Amino acid sequence: MQINQIIITSKVYIERFYQNWINPELIFSEISYVCVLFAIVYLFNKYSPAFSFLVKNKLRRRDWLWLYGLFTLLSILGNLLAIKVHVGHEVSAWAMINIRSIGAVLAGLLGGPVLGVCVGFSAGFMRYLAGGITAEICFLTTTLAGLIAGLVYQLLLKFRPEERFSWKIAFLTSLIVESISMILVFIVTKDILLLQAITFPMLLANSLGVMLCVGILHDYERLDTALSGNALSIAKRLASVLKQNTSLTQTATELALIVKSETGAAAVAFTDRSKVIAFVGAGYEHHHVGDLVTNELIKEALDSHKTIFIDGHSKVFHCKKSTQCPLHSAHITLITIEGKIEGALVLFESKNRFFPRVNRDLAENLASLLAEQILAARYPEKLATLQDKYLLALVNPHFFGNALSTISAITRKDTKKARMLMGVLAELMRERVSPANHFITLKHEIEFLKKYLQIEQERFENRLYTTINFDKNLESAQIPQYILQLIVENAIKHGVSQLLPPAIGEVNIRVRQISDQLMSVEIKDNVGAYNDNEPKNTLASTGIKGAGMKMVDELIKSQYNSESYGINIDCKENEFTLVTMLLPIVLETKENSHLRSKK
Repeated sequence: MQINQIIITSKVYIERFYQNWINPELIFSEISYVCVLFAIVYLFNKYSPAFSFLVKNKLRRRDWLWLYGLFTLLSILGNLLAIKVHVGHEVSAWAMINIRSIGAVLAGLLGGPVLGVCVGFSAGFMRYLAGGITAEICFLTTTLAGLIAGLVYQLLLKFRPEERFSWKIAFLTSLIVESISMILVFIVTKDILLLQAITFPMLLANSLGVMLCVGILHDYERLDTALSGNALSIAKRLASVLKQNTSLTQTATELALIVKSETGAAAVAFTDRSKVIAFVGAGYEHHHVGDLVTNELIKEALDSHKTIFIDGHSKVFHCKKSTQCPLHSAHITLITIEGKIEGALVLFESKNRFFPRVNRDLAENLASLLAEQILAARYPEKLATLQDKYLLALVNPHFFGNALSTISAITRKDTKKARMLMGVLAELMRERVSPANHFITLKHEIEFLKKYLQIEQERFENRLYTTINFDKNLESAQIPQYILQLIVENAIKHGVSQLLPPAIGEVNIRVRQISDQLMSVEIKDNVGAYNDNEPKNTLASTGIKGAGMKMVDELIKSQYNSESYGINIDCKENEFTLVTMLLPIVLETKENSHLRSKK
């Protein structure tokens, strides 16, 4: 009986609350006005730079004026889109349900207390001019809304900078601000009918509007267009610098100036493994080129080979050179070239500024881009060095010594064959000592390889078996000169020659077309001696070991100016070693005959 009575009483109170406090028509009308305001903010975001100033942290004095105008305009529109409601029996007793506090709360939440109070005061004054029984108190509460939102901004800056554009915090802040406003309105007017008419429409509409507008900024911060646009601009400027000098140490200051101008960071620094090689921006008075890297977090990033973000809250950049250093947060990104850490790119922000997420993403892309640009700029000089080493490798004294020993032994048995092999050897020596071109056709390379194998076959007699298979349509494809023969020679020297008689060594050469633009050259032996450290009966795709194989791989990459080509080695110990070489298909024609340039 008591439970039923409680249920009945509860229903009565809920119905009374709904009838007195909830007006679906007013709530839906205000939300529809919020949608109009949201559409206007979205268009501002899409067709004007208003919000990019906030996200990129590049606000200047005129930008603050621009933001003041924008948020004040939102508040004025909120006043214009108001709904006038009459309360009580007097005709003169009326109030306005509006969404004017959206502009004030956004100004404080995104720009700080000063901007929030300025916008709130302007919007409140406009509301005061409109009149009504709540004109004075609405003037006060709108100004207070900007101040409270600005204080939330300060708390976020100090304790949760990563939540700057959190829609949850935006919604909660607006809800609290509107609740305080409703309490003050009731204290001043002591009119419960007024409070019932305006409370829920204004609470829901203003909070929803602030949440949606901050959500736009949250999405804007993540837009790849801003990042890719900056990256493209920086790439062009970096490339122009690195074309003249590929040394990171010598170009670091110029590169740092470019990065600072493009990102708007408070300061930018480059370091090598131990010292500062460039520093521009805030704090330049005590941060100098040549200073040792003393900050523990920067040293940790260099030693641990990982990116570190110093957010200014859980981690703070502590300057050991000056207690007045304005730098507070930083993003440390490593510059890795060909697997080697050459230094770090460090972006800094000062104590009173957020570190934009877009700059964090951009810093990582910049470091990668910078490494690629330096590597690409180094290709020509690296290629010349590799070609010199390559030519020296062609003149292999071990091969010629073994060939002469083999011919000497055959002389005692078959002088005719010995003279024939001596002629083949002389032809090999003539071509290998004085190669005319860097590129030859696959057909020419196969012919040269057969001459080499002819001598090796006599040396190993019946303990060496070789096969050569290649697509006939690739005969005119150009490849680096004698590179195929060098890899086959490596397979015989480090594979077949290690077998004890009567074991037979096999070397199979296969050249095939993978796609319209890619060919594969495969050299496989049956020894599996390349990777001595791998456990037996396991298959592993190994790294490239040995100076000769590394040199060949680097030469291919440098010749074609691309990391997409080169060699890969698979080895199953005591079973096989497979060397796969990927090359572009470049058919010899009159138009591309320049590839066969003379040394």
